[in-house]
Amino acid sequence: MKLTPLQEATLNAMMMASGLAISAFIQDIIKRSEEVQDIRAGLKWRTSHKDRATLASTLTEARKINDQLSLIAALNETSLGISA
Repeated sequence: MKLTPLQEATLNAMMMASGLAISAFIQDIIKRSEEVQDIRAGLKWRTSHKDRATLASTLTEARKINDQLSLIAALNETSLGISA
């Protein structure tokens, strides 16, 4: 099916908007990942039970962040042919 110029422009605008939204989301989760790393760096988990619980929580959050980034990378590879 051939798209009209207006349909092509609309599709391009929607793709650009979704790309910008994904970029903003990636920046947010990378920032959160850095915050989690900073929290982990300041923990005294060997001597503090509270810090051990915080460490477990930050490790879980870091795994979730990595999973989100992996999913975005897989989607970009399959839909756009972009791989890292």
